[in-house]
Amino acid sequence: MRSSDGPSPAPSFSRRGVLGFGAHALAAAALAGCASPARDTGELTVMTHVDEFDEPARKAAENALGVRVRRIDPDLTRLTAMLAEGRPPDLVRGTGTLDTPFLAASRLALDLDPYLAASTAIDAADLDPVNDIWRFDGVRQGAGPRYGLVKDYSQDGMFWCDAEVFERAGVAPPDPSRQLGHDAWLDLARELTVRRGGRTSTYGLDVSSLGGFIHLMGMTAAAGGRVFGDDLATVDFSAPEPKEVLRWYLSYIRARTGFSPVDLNPDGWSWPAFQARRMAMVMSGYWLGALVGDEPALAEHARLMPAPSFGGPRVSPCYAAVGLWIPKACPIPETAWAFLEWYFAGPPAVERAGQGFGIPALTSLQAKLPDARPFQKEALEVQRAELPYLSVLSFTPYARSEALDSVVNRVVPEVFARDASPGGLADALNREINEVLARGRERVG
Repeated sequence: MRSSDGPSPAPSFSRRGVLGFGAHALAAAALAGCASPARDTGELTVMTHVDEFDEPARKAAENALGVRVRRIDPDLTRLTAMLAEGRPPDLVRGTGTLDTPFLAASRLALDLDPYLAASTAIDAADLDPVNDIWRFDGVRQGAGPRYGLVKDYSQDGMFWCDAEVFERAGVAPPDPSRQLGHDAWLDLARELTVRRGGRTSTYGLDVSSLGGFIHLMGMTAAAGGRVFGDDLATVDFSAPEPKEVLRWYLSYIRARTGFSPVDLNPDGWSWPAFQARRMAMVMSGYWLGALVGDEPALAEHARLMPAPSFGGPRVSPCYAAVGLWIPKACPIPETAWAFLEWYFAGPPAVERAGQGFGIPALTSLQAKLPDARPFQKEALEVQRAELPYLSVLSFTPYARSEALDSVVNRVVPEVFARDASPGGLADALNREINEVLARGRERVG
């Protein structure tokens, strides 16, 4: 069973999908308290990717739990329908950073604190602090009830270098013991980008894989500011810090060192170009090293680097924190919790830790991260030095991340074509995103 905390080449409802989930989800929450069609409570349904829960793992879960276990692919339309029918999956894959406030405010997810308190398999003291991303108290993330558990995680503002691409360009790779400034990062990218005959043969840097909005949030935090207001119901990209971030982002787009809403990636994400040795630097966390390890030539030259600085306090956010949550309408919550104990603290968790697909969410498993190969040992050292700067970015409960990414992906090309200025982009983003948030706030109440 392979596992990943990063973006998948296959579409996932936690990153993309139907944007009208909010209204349907609220209707489903209301239906949860009403009579719902009978269902087979002797079967556990898990909505997650096959590469995170394959057939051997499914059979192992059946043996461990003593119930039938069914896996279904993540599909936002299907999930919406199942919630509306009052017959949801028993466990759902989610992205803690982006999903938690919405799930809590919409009253869709089960509070896991009572189950954790009674658990003999998972000790709350053993939970890595990143698990707090799945907590929301109605005002901020990181506090209040716990609505999910992290499978494994990375600090996603970090980046990987291909030292051989640097060597070909005659450019020295950055020092992994020192933070690089964002402007210096982009200068490096310009030096490393190679174009021939109007085509780009080597990309210097790509920051596009993780979603446009969360990346702007992370850079703004690194600049010492924030995008959302105190009530998480509005954004203000016109403030000094996010406006400076937009300046950098427009410079990145103009430099064409990688992909963006203006220059779309035909592969959907950065890994294929990095794998093909056509990309010098890719923004991605520690988890990507597991893919790097399958490419011997790349592994010899791949280096993990700390998240760049933007002039503010040193922060290194987690943009994903992929995990599982239990719908409030689940008819067999004790069985679903038993699955969580097995999946997060049992043999699957031990296997994932040894693969290096992210940092284990239990601190007791972090000693199992691979370090036998030189690139693994170096990456682990860099990652451990980065851990003290882990931070939580409070996301809004009033919109799905897909809706905000959709605005960014539509507005950025429009503004870039007519007025590539930070102020013009800030005004357009404020107007469009605040309309989305206002509609969402009316639905949530």
